[in-house]
Amino acid sequence: MPTTLTRAGDYAVEHWGKDTADAYRILLGGTQQLRWSALARGLRERAEVRALLTHALAQSPHDAYFWECRPYADGDPAFEFVLVPTTAFGRMTASPEAFEDHFYDGCLVGRFDSLGGDARLVAPAPVGRRDIALHLASFVRHASKDQIDAMWIAVGEEISAWKSTRQTTLWLSTSGLGVPWLHVRLDARPKYYTHDEYR
Repeated sequence: MPTTLTRAGDYAVEHWGKDTADAYRILLGGTQQLRWSALARGLRERAEVRALLTHALAQSPHDAYFWECRPYADGDPAFEFVLVPTTAFGRMTASPEAFEDHFYDGCLVGRFDSLGGDARLVAPAPVGRRDIALHLASFVRHASKDQIDAMWIAVGEEISAWKSTRQTTLWLSTSGLGVPWLHVRLDARPKYYTHDEYR
């Protein structure tokens, strides 16, 4: 049974267990589940939506996890995501070198195509301690508010751009097992998803 985890303004986050993952959804007005288009707009324009999502992710009991969202398919489906716990990052060292060409002096976030050109990536620039940006849980708990906000704004803009230009199903997630540096992945397939229900 879902329980309310946190509130901000007219928004609330509900949480419930789902097999091997923790599931979450954002509600507007206490009952209406937030749709993908409203999520993208909220990330771009509403500080309370960004703060709510950040708080929900930071309050997870897991040290690290994969963030995997239900796909944004035809129409405007409800937004939902799972946090799949992992211990894989315990053996890794944060390394932004693979993305360094996409960070310019003074930037907080980089946006770029994946090496294969089949996905868009949003990654925080190496600001301050590198270990903070190894994975999403660490980032939302320890990065500056300005950098966290910049990342969510960029993600919201990229979601909207994806749906207006590609008009294909979107899978939004983080993995980090290939490149040990936080990057939010927007993809036309669930390439690194571990949660079978969303694949």
